[in-house]
Amino acid sequence: MFQLKQASAALLLAAATTASAGTIYSNDFDGNEVLGTGITTSGFTTTATEVAATGYAPDWSGNYLVNRSKGNPATPSSITLNNLGLHSEVSFGFSLGLLESWDGPNKWGPDSLDFYVDGGWVGSILHSHSTNTTGTSYPTGITFLAQNAEINSNMGWSDTLIDMTGASFLTGLAHSASSLTLSIVASGVNWQGGNDEAWGIDNFVVSYDGQQGVITDISAVPLPAAAWLFLTALGGLAGFSRFKKQA
Repeated sequence: MFQLKQASAALLLAAATTASAGTIYSNDFDGNEVLGTGITTSGFTTTATEVAATGYAPDWSGNYLVNRSKGNPATPSSITLNNLGLHSEVSFGFSLGLLESWDGPNKWGPDSLDFYVDGGWVGSILHSHSTNTTGTSYPTGITFLAQNAEINSNMGWSDTLIDMTGASFLTGLAHSASSLTLSIVASGVNWQGGNDEAWGIDNFVVSYDGQQGVITDISAVPLPAAAWLFLTALGGLAGFSRFKKQA
């Protein structure tokens, strides 16, 4: 009987855990910015957008947020979310466009894109559009959607498009504070910015493992039918066990 109760509790716990993840912020930069209940933000610190070229990926369409700032480091694009519910980890997902003449670690570089969470560095991308890619680096878990392609209106340069959803340094980050800040900044002693080097993001999503403040309330997601059948069977076995004891 005790073992049956343990199995029931374990299944219910697993179902609750599965139902607890949720998106707390999304932005496609086409006017569709959505926040979870109670969560606030002032939006990205940079607001310039450009129009994506079509035909490369559904996650790169319409307007995207672009950063063409100069300097080393260049001006970051940052976003802060406040009033987060209880949680223990966060994840970020978005399409990343590396635009124009990125020179990576070559003599005209380095061209690096650095990522910070709550002011702490979590990882970098070192990218090159030249034929010499020695020394370039990317996180595991990403997917290249387009390489050496024209993904924006600047047809003088080839670009690279990456799906960052699942990137190792942006997925499952330990986090429990009520506010969260992500900053993305280009750097390198020869970083040029302007029309020569830039980066952009589209379909930006933030998720965490808490039940509070998710965009879609999934805290009451019903158990799968198979799970309910299993629990019903456990209940029947428990009743049969009690009947045998009484007899």
